[in-house]
Amino acid sequence: KDEAWLRRFFEDSSTNPSGSPLDVRDVWPEGYSTNSIEKVWGAKFASRHPNVAVLDLSSFKCGHDAPTYGIIDKVISATDTPFLALHDIDANKPGGSIKIRVKTYSYTLKLYQERLQELRSKRTKLTLAIEAKRRELIAERNAAIARAMKQQPDFERELVNMHAAFDDYLAQDPAVRIGAGI
Repeated sequence: KDEAWLRRFFEDSSTNPSGSPLDVRDVWPEGYSTNSIEKVWGAKFASRHPNVAVLDLSSFKCGHDAPTYGIIDKVISATDTPFLALHDIDANKPGGSIKIRVKTYSYTLKLYQERLQELRSKRTKLTLAIEAKRRELIAERNAAIARAMKQQPDFERELVNMHAAFDDYLAQDPAVRIGAGI
């Protein structure tokens, strides 16, 4: 419940009336029970944390937490947070059904983790390919400049003039400098 630590996950909560990361009034203004409010807050936190999955268990579909089901579903489904809800586990012997459902959920999380690892691997390969292409293009540009300098005696002077003109252009319009990433 350390608000300073939680703030990094709730920085975008401009709709929250109090600005506190512990407040749920932005998604559920009529919270009436501590348990229900904690479940809604847990959903808000899980939807913002990159390493949290949600398993929502309750024994009765019509119990005291029933009003939170739709709110929690909305909060969680607004993100890519892995989520499983079991709201009717009040059978005579629910242990077996819960066990198989939790195992299934665990397997689903493992598949989700593998997908994330595959995406990270693809992103790394793409980054390396882009960097290799950038180095290749810079080498080609430098070779073309060197060839042009040998073939045209005035090229070096023209290149210096072009760089000076570009620097003057950037100095005149700061917005261009920011847009160009300079």
